[in-house]
Amino acid sequence: TSGKIDIIKQAARINMLPELKGADPVEHRGRRKGPLRVLSLGYLRSEKNNGFLIDVCRRFTKDTLMLTIVGDGPEKERLQCDAPDNVVFKEYLQGEDKFREYLAADVFVLPTIRDPWALTVNEAMAYGLPVICSRRAGARDIVTGNGYVIDPYNADELYRALDAFVQDRNLVQLMGRRSIKISEEYSIEKSAQQIAEIILKKDD
Repeated sequence: TSGKIDIIKQAARINMLPELKGADPVEHRGRRKGPLRVLSLGYLRSEKNNGFLIDVCRRFTKDTLMLTIVGDGPEKERLQCDAPDNVVFKEYLQGEDKFREYLAADVFVLPTIRDPWALTVNEAMAYGLPVICSRRAGARDIVTGNGYVIDPYNADELYRALDAFVQDRNLVQLMGRRSIKISEEYSIEKSAQQIAEIILKKDD
């Protein structure tokens, strides 16, 4: 099969907020004080594994870490009933409302036990967020020096990744800048260019 299969980078359309035109989201984030703001965003069903994330966040106080879970789904009511006081839930968001959640966060977490890719990782990285990504998601391939890839069944592993950012806020900025650099290779424009090059190559 050599030469018959081409791999195309998984791209996401990213809309930058009007208030960020010409501004640096990482610098904006670095000026903030208070607890580490952690974001999880997606449809709330069991395989997204948000219960696991919530349980790990119980180990932190609300003065050191706050988790925001954005989305709706069959698991939401159960998760809300069992959540500690450092976990906040928001409804499903689209467009600028969704992108403002990326801007408001310090770290993005994808704890899923099954996901072919997860474009939310691309979006979070474009907004300069370090990423903690499950090794069960395809997007783990773009977490290279800009976060941590974790076992979605290993609570201690996730705790250590979160605590690294709690203890060293400079790491948020350092890995956030790396996220932006990587995300530039996963734009719609780059993906379209790659497809065009493959088509032209096959026509030769």
